[in-house]
Amino acid sequence: MNSFKYVLLRAIPDAIRGEQINVGLVAFFSKRPRIYIGVEPWRLRALNPNLDSILLENWVTELEATLNSLPTFEDQMFFLSGGFGAIKSDPIASNIFADSIEVAEQIALDLISQLVSTPLRVLSADRSTRAKPRTKLQSQLKSWFRQAQLYSPRLTDLSKGRVVSGYPVDVADDLYADFALKNGAVHVIETIDLRGLERLNKSVRGEAGLTAVLFDQARKSLSPETRCVAITTADDYSIVKPVLGLIARYADDMIALESSADRQRFSDFVYQSLHPEKELPPMFSYR
Repeated sequence: MNSFKYVLLRAIPDAIRGEQINVGLVAFFSKRPRIYIGVEPWRLRALNPNLDSILLENWVTELEATLNSLPTFEDQMFFLSGGFGAIKSDPIASNIFADSIEVAEQIALDLISQLVSTPLRVLSADRSTRAKPRTKLQSQLKSWFRQAQLYSPRLTDLSKGRVVSGYPVDVADDLYADFALKNGAVHVIETIDLRGLERLNKSVRGEAGLTAVLFDQARKSLSPETRCVAITTADDYSIVKPVLGLIARYADDMIALESSADRQRFSDFVYQSLHPEKELPPMFSYR
């Protein structure tokens, strides 16, 4: 499996206002960088009327010519991160892992669909989706990240030392991690709230199976260095032992909230990965 680099492009017309929108990405799949654009002109106008003057096709042609004139990847990244008008890139490139350039290009298109293109309007959520329902544990963990001033709702902040939610592990298979953080590689965190169970049922077994599939796919589609962490809580661990055993076969670490040692190990993992300026608050413990 090969590693291909890419960097997200964002329109930030006014740094003081801080308003921004994802417009595309630059993929370094070969010696000649390729630019993917997925933003519609009307969305640029809605962000700032001055962006109406940007002709995207001409802009892409000029940017590709400039990038191809630069001798090294480092020079290209320096130019991109410095910005060119209202459009700038993330300062650090991310990786796509694929067996071929063709597969990497398809992943790039999936990323454009997920991170750039206008979301489809829906009347109501599809309850038949395979995604896990939001749990109390997931909300509690998000609150802890917020208290630590580490959480961001924007996926683009992953490269800025923030924890994000709903990270796309595999868009094609509708696999999204509860949380993700980045320290070189992207690491994914899943929550498994098993409180209130008197016996196992198909729903619980299905959620455990989905977590196992997500962890397995994360290593295949993200990075060999990706760590998969499962955070669990239960009233009676003897009842849920079979499903936790399934998840443990795919997880790099299992954190039981009832264990003070586990809570400290997870807190240390987050701190050592993101290096926040302040000490992390004590991690919650709920029964």
